[in-house]
Amino acid sequence: MNKNLLYLFLVLVTVAFVGCSDGNDVVEPQEPAGTLTFRVNTAVETENGGVITYPEGSVGTQHVTDVYIMMFIGEGDGAVYDGFAENVGWSEYFLNQNGTLPDHLEEMKYRTDYCFEGTVTILGIGMSKGVAAKFNIPASVAEGTTLREVAASLQDLSDSRSILSSEIFTGTVLYRKGSSNVLEMKRRMAGIMATFGNIPTTINDKRVDEIRLVLYANKNTSVPVIARQQKPYFHDYIESPSTDPEGNVILRIPVMPDFGLTTKVEGGGYLLPMPAPSGHKKYTMRVELVNLEGGVCTVLKTIRVKFKAGDKLDHGQTGGGTGIIDTESTYRFPIIANHFYAIGRPAMPIDLNGNGAEIVIELDPTWDGNDDLEVIE
Repeated sequence: MNKNLLYLFLVLVTVAFVGCSDGNDVVEPQEPAGTLTFRVNTAVETENGGVITYPEGSVGTQHVTDVYIMMFIGEGDGAVYDGFAENVGWSEYFLNQNGTLPDHLEEMKYRTDYCFEGTVTILGIGMSKGVAAKFNIPASVAEGTTLREVAASLQDLSDSRSILSSEIFTGTVLYRKGSSNVLEMKRRMAGIMATFGNIPTTINDKRVDEIRLVLYANKNTSVPVIARQQKPYFHDYIESPSTDPEGNVILRIPVMPDFGLTTKVEGGGYLLPMPAPSGHKKYTMRVELVNLEGGVCTVLKTIRVKFKAGDKLDHGQTGGGTGIIDTESTYRFPIIANHFYAIGRPAMPIDLNGNGAEIVIELDPTWDGNDDLEVIE
């Protein structure tokens, strides 16, 4: 199933804070004390530290169906949740107006009855269909929780595969009455896409049944909603491994007997942030060609994924910010939110039938191509 999952265009929600009353209907505001603009930011960091923003009219689309706001008393990541959260009615508004959900730039007016005095920090969370239920966010956040403690956590730890098609965007703004307030929400997921060609159908007389892209450990199932430190030490993750029997598998692509030299396959999805591996693990991701005869998975060939030495994501010889000397740091790298990990390109697929025991794959940490992300269900 082909889904344009990588591109979420600018989404605007204007929120007006008005006098307290019962109900929170979607209406045009009357003499608002101030406005809040939500932006789902499509800018992504490049390997050189710059940013790339997709223009309106690109082939990508956004898939947000739910946008929530949550109110925190105070300023900074120590602000305390006061228990007030609401769905701004994104889907309902546009279905009533147009009969369809927007997939590009749009905006809406919204009135909230939230009453406050003093300093308030507003957290915005945008999610694709079903994500609010899978991660039970914001319902799972207890009153009194600080902003730094808020996490989006998969409720079923044995269902980490559902993360593959889940989009989460977050951001905060310090709300000031009577002034213009802009809240930018950015991806809290990393995008993964792999494209393969020249695929062997047998290795050492054993049938190749599947191509797998796997992690060094089971996928994390939680993510802090507010970005944490990334350099020099990487802390922007929550250690929360899934309990899936094959929770380390990112992609599984079947190999057919009639595959030839011109056959090209691809797959992709999302991951929650993870640190670089330490200890005996010698890779963050690797490709496996496997045989599945008799219901037993036999790995016939492995190919470690690496990126260019000196790349912006390369933390040098410190194991991705762990402080441990690592001479193979290009193979051990963190999975960072709002970064796109492209293994090959549609026009330049990775050759899986190359010579040698190992094929070097350069990992591209930029989100700079109009790639359709093929999610393998």
